[in-house]
Amino acid sequence: MRHSLLIVWLLLTTALAWAQHDSPWSSEELASLELSEGQLTHDFATDFRLFHLDESSVAQLLLSSDKRVIDLTLPLPDGTEVMVQLRPSSIMAPGLATRYPGIRTYRILPKGQVRGGVLSWTHLGLNASLHTPQGTIYIDPYVIGQTELYTVYNVQQNIDPALWNGFTCGLSGDQGLDPDEIFPPLYTLEREDHTKDLLGESIVQRKYRLAVACTGEFSEFHAAQAGVEPSVEISLSAIVAIINRVNEVTGVDLAIQFELVENNDLLIALDPDNDEFNDSSTDEMLGEVDDYIDRTLGSSNFDIGHVIGVGPANSGQGVAQLESVCAANKGRGVSTRRRPIADPFVINILCHEMGHQMGATHVQSSCQNVEPSTAVEPGGGTTIMGYAGICPPGNNLQTNTDPYFNTVSLEQIFSYMHEGRGDLCANRIDEGNTIPEVTDEYEDGFFIPISTPFELVAQGSDMEGDELTYTWEQIDRNLTEQSPPGSPVGNIPIFRSLIPSRDSNRVFPNLNRIVNNSSGFVDEVLPTYTRELTFRCTVRDNHPTSGGASWTTVAFGATDSAGPFRVSSPNTADVSWEVGDYVEVTWDVANTDNDIVDCQRVNIRLSTDGGFTYPITLLSDAANDGSAFVTVPDVISDEVRVRVEAANNIFFDISNADFSIVPATSPGYTVDHGPLYQAICIPQEEARISFTTGAVLDFS
Repeated sequence: MRHSLLIVWLLLTTALAWAQHDSPWSSEELASLELSEGQLTHDFATDFRLFHLDESSVAQLLLSSDKRVIDLTLPLPDGTEVMVQLRPSSIMAPGLATRYPGIRTYRILPKGQVRGGVLSWTHLGLNASLHTPQGTIYIDPYVIGQTELYTVYNVQQNIDPALWNGFTCGLSGDQGLDPDEIFPPLYTLEREDHTKDLLGESIVQRKYRLAVACTGEFSEFHAAQAGVEPSVEISLSAIVAIINRVNEVTGVDLAIQFELVENNDLLIALDPDNDEFNDSSTDEMLGEVDDYIDRTLGSSNFDIGHVIGVGPANSGQGVAQLESVCAANKGRGVSTRRRPIADPFVINILCHEMGHQMGATHVQSSCQNVEPSTAVEPGGGTTIMGYAGICPPGNNLQTNTDPYFNTVSLEQIFSYMHEGRGDLCANRIDEGNTIPEVTDEYEDGFFIPISTPFELVAQGSDMEGDELTYTWEQIDRNLTEQSPPGSPVGNIPIFRSLIPSRDSNRVFPNLNRIVNNSSGFVDEVLPTYTRELTFRCTVRDNHPTSGGASWTTVAFGATDSAGPFRVSSPNTADVSWEVGDYVEVTWDVANTDNDIVDCQRVNIRLSTDGGFTYPITLLSDAANDGSAFVTVPDVISDEVRVRVEAANNIFFDISNADFSIVPATSPGYTVDHGPLYQAICIPQEEARISFTTGAVLDFS
């Protein structure tokens, strides 16, 4: 039953302009708009801005242009605009595209603050996603099929957990076997780098012929939203916008693209009473879809098949055949959702199920349907092959799925799609991209103290100079027993995956939490007992269609024979240092100088921005004996923190509170010397010590 909503939205009406041209967008005052509840396009978006689009001018630009690159302005959630460059992309086979010229897709090229994205222009309007430093920005019709009013929002800031209630995923194939009979163990205490033999190798894009069937219920849903009768054009428009978003993810992460097959329009059902599918049962649909696509198109005319529908009320469901691309059962994939639009459907369900078809299994470690061989994410997980937001209470880390694959999912998909049966039917395309490199400087087998923050750092490079992003992910697997996040046992994963970042380092736990002395988070839990820890840094070059990825792995341990390592002073807000003073820094060694952790030296660094960066080294290679004297530098700040870090290890601690450095009150001088520690053999060798002096208040 639909309920009438009165939407009142007051916005300042402004005319926006870009360059020398009038913008097709304007932010409008919407005095009142009465809509059916079912018509609200993104019912999970609560923090957004509305824009009116001059549809005719954009249609003329996109549909009549023969340019290889098209300039278009797009709005942002803060009310500003950005100029983007569009390059036409191939989502439909040539004959299909010719028959439906009003459906177009584009790649958004990296430029300025926009790192890339995709855009579609169809009979249902404009859909776009832009990647910016502020997150992923979506532009979608406010009401499906009404192509003049658009909502612009940051997807990370608009999440409604109710949208994922009731989602279930069924994985078909190879269930009940020992995990190590299906996939070789991913976890060892040795390196499993994916760089050493691949650096500089060409990346071959795999393009697959995708057959997407839809139920009559799917067609009815989109037609009703547009206020028209069901038609092939409307349903195909919805399918194209969906696959455009899928290709955005698989192009960057996997160098895989999907193209709708030549006769995909034959797979579109318009009437629920006369289609081939029981839309209310994904299990029945799984048994129906492969045969239906085979009969309609011919088995030799597609490489992977899937059916999308609406499914039961108030839920989303999916099921797929594991490792089915290029196989005899290549059409066995099903995805449904009561509102089959946007990321709640495309990323959470469809990409997940297609991930199974490409060889990936589940990554959640504490939820239903755990796959022990790849259970590397705490709780329900956060990446595409996890169960974000749909686990029993106490197991969800977040309510939405982040749009990328975990590193172990990459490994599985690369194995099947690049090196296994999934490569047999691919159209291989060399776009001139090469695999990026990532390295680290760690030797496996070291130990850190318990309950102590640590930091991992990698270095990346790319022959084409592409902008690299990094993810440091824990890959310890939950092989034996489940425990909810925050209550770990054994070597269960305790650190979540984070969205790829330009930063090649990661602090554990999140630096904001350390600075704010926050605790109790279940998605990042410092080890409190002796255990193994294995992390992998994956680098991506973010090529939009032939993305390259490689990784480096480090394995170490935590020991309860040491820790927690803690800064003791300065540690409170009432501390005030004066420039030029010689002051003491103290810390609790906590047995970190024992034979296991073997930390004999530390570095002491200074922050003047509240603990987020530490550009000033106060002392290097000092003895790890719990006390050192340092000279206060000439920097004035009331947001000072001290960091004491292991000189030959990854752990550290910082001051708990900001303190102050104030100007000197009387002239004086400073004297520092170094190095503090030298090992020499006498009488053959000699030690050299440098002394550095400085003036305070022009002392002479």
